[in-house]
Amino acid sequence: MSAAALAGVLPMLPTPFDDNGRILLDDFAALISHQLENGAHGIAALGLGGEAARLSVEERTRVADTVLRAVPGGTRVLIGVSADDTADSCALARHAADRGATAIMVAPPGIPAMDRRALREHYFAVCDAADSIEVMVQDAPAFIDVSLGAEFVAELAAGRTNIRYAKSEAFPAAERTAELVSLLGARAGVFGGTSGLHYLDVLDAGAVGMIPGCEAPAEFVGIYNAYVAGRRDEARRRFARLQPLLVFEAQTLDIFIASSKAILKSRGIIRSDALRAPNPLGAASRRVLMQHAEHALRKEGLHDADT
Repeated sequence: MSAAALAGVLPMLPTPFDDNGRILLDDFAALISHQLENGAHGIAALGLGGEAARLSVEERTRVADTVLRAVPGGTRVLIGVSADDTADSCALARHAADRGATAIMVAPPGIPAMDRRALREHYFAVCDAADSIEVMVQDAPAFIDVSLGAEFVAELAAGRTNIRYAKSEAFPAAERTAELVSLLGARAGVFGGTSGLHYLDVLDAGAVGMIPGCEAPAEFVGIYNAYVAGRRDEARRRFARLQPLLVFEAQTLDIFIASSKAILKSRGIIRSDALRAPNPLGAASRRVLMQHAEHALRKEGLHDADT
C-alpha cells in the first residue's frame, strides 16, 4: 500500500450539538487533541456515529473543514461522505479531496430497493469525484438495511483503483471480515467497526485496524498496540475490561452515540451530550453506563509496556 495507507485505530468523532441542535464547532479541537494525545493513528469524522445522516450537506462541509483545519499536519483523516443522493455524495467527496482528507468512507444509500447496477454506478461516481484520494467502502447492513457483501465489495475494488479500504460491520463479524480479507488481498485493507465490539475477532481475521467510538482512545490503542506486538494475552485482558462498556453501547446506534457523548461530556472534553434525536438514556441507563465507563477507563492492573 501507499505511504499514506490507513491502519490502526481511527476513532469516529461524534458531532457535538447544543441543546438547540446547533453544531458546537469549537468542541472539535479538544475532541481531536484527546484522540491524538492518547495515541490514535488517525481521525475519522462524519460517519454513522457522527450523526452524519442528520446533517445537511452544508453542515457536513463545515464539519469537514473544521476537522481538517484542527488536525496537526501529517494526521491521517477519514471523512464520511455517504448520502442517499449520488450528487450529494459526489459533492462531499470532492470537498473532502479538495480540503486535504486522506481518504473518504462511503456506505451504500439507504435504499433497500436499489439494484446492484445502480449501486455500482453510485460507488464509481463517488470514487471518480474523490479522484486522487483513497476510498473506503463501508458495509453496514445492520445499520443501513442494505447489504453489499464481500464479493460485491471486491468487484467495486477491481473497478476503481482508489478503493483501498473496506469497513465491515456485517455478521458474523469474524467470518465476514475474513471473506473480505481473502477476496481483496493486497488491493485493500479491511477495518472493523460496530463500536469495537468484535475487536480481537476481526484482528484475528486479518483486519488492519478499527474505527471505534472516541470515548476510550487510550484503551483502543492499547489493545491494538499489544496485539500487533504479539502480546495477545495483554490484548485480551485489555479488551475484557472494555467489553462490558462496548456491549452496553452496541444496543442501538443512538445508544452508542448517546453513550459516547455522555462519557466525553463527563470527562470535560465536550460541552454537551445532546443528540439530534430523542436521547435514549434515562437516569437508570446513565448510571449503568457510567459504572461500565469507570471500570473500562481506569488504568491500574494492566501491563502498560506500550503506554
